[in-house]
Amino acid sequence: MRSASSPPQDTCEARSSSKPQSSYILENLKENLRKEHLAINSERHPLTVQGVDLKGTAAVLVPLFVGNAPADLSVLLTKRSSTLKHHKGEVCLPGGKRDPDDVDDVSTALREAQEEIGLQSHSVRVLGKLPPMLSKHQISVHPIVGTISSDFIHTGLKVNPAEVDAVFCVPLSRFLCSENYTGYMDTKFGEKLVRIHHFECDGYHVWGLTAHILIQVAKIALGQETEFEEYAAGNPTSKL
Repeated sequence: MRSASSPPQDTCEARSSSKPQSSYILENLKENLRKEHLAINSERHPLTVQGVDLKGTAAVLVPLFVGNAPADLSVLLTKRSSTLKHHKGEVCLPGGKRDPDDVDDVSTALREAQEEIGLQSHSVRVLGKLPPMLSKHQISVHPIVGTISSDFIHTGLKVNPAEVDAVFCVPLSRFLCSENYTGYMDTKFGEKLVRIHHFECDGYHVWGLTAHILIQVAKIALGQETEFEEYAAGNPTSKL
């Protein structure tokens, strides 16, 4: 894995001070999620599911909440149980594969969030969703973006130990800053070269599709680009 260069120590602090207030951020995110011209919705995007022989469908919830300061938007993440058969011990967003009884992708994400961490569906304000993204197992993953109460982790959290080892929160801006960015690995995804990003956040390793989703949500919500090169060289969306 290639390491990121060392950033200035005040990188995230400087960016944080210029962020708009949370109410504007959330409304801006809701509006932008409606737009169809997002780069991630393009055939050029490296994780598009178009033209892929899919092996299943899943959905994840991106649970956002306002942090300690009015302009701090954070995301709740989980660390999967070390006893699970697949993706054990990995950091992820609440979610899983669609059940036959699920009405749609939102239903899947909300059901899984309730099963994993006790988050009731009526406690989530769904803002919208990103276009589906391709997992390494050729699963079409639908990210559902919503907001939750900031005190949920203290008053409503009910961790299912069979599925989750830990729950933690991270400011969304960290997925644009180079301060927590530890490097990347470029790998072939079919005919495309995909950049897999890695972050260290308060002792947790956030990487892969989860990191990719959080980068996209942070870009849309905060109206900023990454401080690191997001796409592999030669990809149509790359700056290189």
